[in-house]
Amino acid sequence: MTTYEVEDYSVSNLGARLNRHSHQGDGYSEAKSHLSYFDEYFSSVGAKTILTEHPYTDRDYLEDYAAYYARCHAEYGRRCARLHFFSSGFDTTLISKAIEGDAAAVDTLKTSYLGFVVVKPLPSTVIGRTCLVTYGNVGRNRAFPTTRPYTVHIFGIELTVQSLPFQEQDTDVAACATSALWSVFNATGHLFQHHIPSPAEITKAAASSQRLVNRTLPAGDGLTAEQMADAIRSVGLEPLYINAKNLGLLLISASAYLRAKIPCLLMGAIFECILGTPERRLGHHAIALAGFGVPKGPPVSYDATLFSAPSTTRIYAHDDQVGPFSRLQIDRTKPYPLLTSWIDRNKNRGNVFFEPEILLVPLYHKIRVPITSVISTIAALDRWLETARNANVLSLADQIEWDIVLTENSDFKSDVYRDTTIISGFRKAILEDDLPRYLWRVSAMSGGQRLFDLLFDATDLLQGGHITRGLPYSRAACLSIAVLAKNPAAQSYIKLTGNRGLEMALRWFANNALVF
Repeated sequence: MTTYEVEDYSVSNLGARLNRHSHQGDGYSEAKSHLSYFDEYFSSVGAKTILTEHPYTDRDYLEDYAAYYARCHAEYGRRCARLHFFSSGFDTTLISKAIEGDAAAVDTLKTSYLGFVVVKPLPSTVIGRTCLVTYGNVGRNRAFPTTRPYTVHIFGIELTVQSLPFQEQDTDVAACATSALWSVFNATGHLFQHHIPSPAEITKAAASSQRLVNRTLPAGDGLTAEQMADAIRSVGLEPLYINAKNLGLLLISASAYLRAKIPCLLMGAIFECILGTPERRLGHHAIALAGFGVPKGPPVSYDATLFSAPSTTRIYAHDDQVGPFSRLQIDRTKPYPLLTSWIDRNKNRGNVFFEPEILLVPLYHKIRVPITSVISTIAALDRWLETARNANVLSLADQIEWDIVLTENSDFKSDVYRDTTIISGFRKAILEDDLPRYLWRVSAMSGGQRLFDLLFDATDLLQGGHITRGLPYSRAACLSIAVLAKNPAAQSYIKLTGNRGLEMALRWFANNALVF
């Protein structure tokens, strides 16, 4: 029989629940850095009540249990506990009313639901499948496009939380980075309709073509980037490698794919830098990028081209060593650009940094054109436009600022349908047009005004020019560019760069000179 316990939220009560339902028992939570992070998180989202559900059967843990723990001599349980969190304060009286069908009590549960944490009956890595609400937007603007609604049932009542699943790395059945892959697959599984494997299945898939250093299970030796790519291929997706050592390219790419609801895997090295002590390299690590702070500052230059995405000051990741939606602050003045939420040797935060190396993006096989090709075309176009602006033949007060996003056809058309600022005629034509399933949408801004968007066919061959058409917003700017595009000097510039995408962009402007 499933039992339910209700108590006020506090970090001591949370720790007691983790202790009680772990295999170790008392004293477990005191050694966990996760507990302090969860307390900060629950304080931020306003948790007031914990409802414990026990026993609870968790699919992912059950599959790992069958694959490994059931064969241990020590008796590890196969049933978990699930902790539910609410922003309203209540006791068992409200639960009784809800079970009896009291509408107000049911509404309290539904409207104040903050999500759940599954507690696994293991000695150390007990934090299982976790779905919690994201941080609010009070004081700053955050975006978590990779989340989706997750539904749970207690007492026959349906509760919903908008989240992306997280769990702590289980060092016996999950190699380093497996937890990050598991979180990513929970998003791409619904987005691209593939099987969502358990941690043990992910580890075995990663080792299928390139063996781990030791046995597949237990799997404490970690995964290489190649093995993570193999795990991505095992679910029918294609891995895209992006050099993340350049912070500008990392932020432009992460923003573009995250806004397409595709979480990314970021790999790099972790460093501890405490003032007055020697720097320590703690090793390699992998995290799942889930969100970002919406850029507010001035655009940042990459390849002499201004982009809006790199001006963000935060990205958010599922870091199994910290917790869900952990913050990475961007500080270009530091030796390592990303400040993590890790705890250092003195149990303090603010001294452990992440040095990014590789961004690994799991993509549907029809998304063939990488963001680097789009950036190359935009950089060539920007250089041509900036030359014209500096020569006073293109009347723009400021250098153009660019924003790149990957979008699905249906989402794009829904956005266009709501947008009445597009120049008359073009909006209707593009809504009626037969477009590819995936598009790169590149927006050009200057002086706070949107000038135009260019559309790239993301499903095109790499040898294609990719640009299909555009969306004009500023009649004056588009007409001025069209006049320049018809000039023979433009053709000379195209031949000099050899960029087919640039040729197609200028051809679109020139062909529409009479209708702008």
